[in-house]
Amino acid sequence: MDTAQEYKQKGRTLIEGLIAPELASNLTFEIQKVINQVGDRLLAAPRVGEKPAYEIYGYKWWPMASFHFALTHNIETIVGKSLKPTYCFFRSYQEGDICRIHADRAACEHSMSLTLAYSDAKPWALSVEDDRLLEDKYFKAGQDADYGGNSYSAYPMQPGDAVLYQGVAHRHGRLEPNPNSWSAHMFLHWVETDGPYAGEAYDGRPLPGHGDIQFP
Repeated sequence: MDTAQEYKQKGRTLIEGLIAPELASNLTFEIQKVINQVGDRLLAAPRVGEKPAYEIYGYKWWPMASFHFALTHNIETIVGKSLKPTYCFFRSYQEGDICRIHADRAACEHSMSLTLAYSDAKPWALSVEDDRLLEDKYFKAGQDADYGGNSYSAYPMQPGDAVLYQGVAHRHGRLEPNPNSWSAHMFLHWVETDGPYAGEAYDGRPLPGHGDIQFP
């Protein structure tokens, strides 16, 4: 079953080699430079994990936002819909961290978890619940330690691999503690251009237009 067919049927799919490992490594290197420059101001309190994490959002670092835009056509071919980016961000996790089971907000109609790097080359699986949430449960699911006995699929990833999933409709997380000293990930989200969450495009932030190029 190809990725587009699997995504249509199951609402999730593993995309092996979405980007070259060399590109994943280079993106991590460039983001590490930003972290080294800015330091603790990028250290965020735990959200779905147990420990503080470095976070950088695309609207604050345009190379990541540009990467997000560049991926959009590729993702449209899998989803089979016209899409608009909403937001993207980088997050690093620490050793022993987990990611509690949760579903996402409206801006995450179609979501992607992209693995960039592991300090110790140990894959850390993302899990996605097999069944969709009932629509009246959208945006109401809290954070849980597990799936409460419901079935789920686990996706170990190498750097450059990604899982595409319907973030609003499928709960997801990381059940096992991170086996690496640190791991680096990018999360990218889209909405359908003509869908129910179209108003979430660009996360409500106006895109700056081009300026005026002045020659001497």
